[in-house]
Amino acid sequence: MSPAAVGDDRFRVFVYGTLKQSYPNAPLLAEAEFRGRHRTEKKFPLVVGGEYFSPYLLDRAGEGHHVHGEVYLVNRKTLDFLDEFERVGVNYTRSLIRVHDEARRPVHVYTYLKCNYTPELLDSEHMPEYKDTRYVPRHMRGKKMKEPERAEARVAVPVRVRA
Repeated sequence: MSPAAVGDDRFRVFVYGTLKQSYPNAPLLAEAEFRGRHRTEKKFPLVVGGEYFSPYLLDRAGEGHHVHGEVYLVNRKTLDFLDEFERVGVNYTRSLIRVHDEARRPVHVYTYLKCNYTPELLDSEHMPEYKDTRYVPRHMRGKKMKEPERAEARVAVPVRVRA
């Protein structure tokens, strides 16, 4: 059994970008259990790139910053969905890493590391936490948007919190 597994059908997943609370893709984790804010044990380059201003955690451990994000407990169905959503095997690898909670306790989690990136993306500004608001959600791509519409694309989504 993977160290990220909790029983037979539950897995810890670390998210660092648009799947976080109040970002456009947070509704995809509506059935997940929020387990708190965490930070990567190793440094990684977290960058924003591409025409849709997507956040990417590059598969370059030891470079960049200790990245802040959120950990969720998901079931197998949600984990499989996230693999498809992140295009594992094409754009990302689902990787096992260690993160620390706010009390500095370590925990193993799965996260999605960008595996196919350009040197320009690696040379982009590395950030410790994703806070960018320019991301264009998939359902809005192909449409011309003004800057205020991009800000409106972000939605606040309530998430279940369990201690």
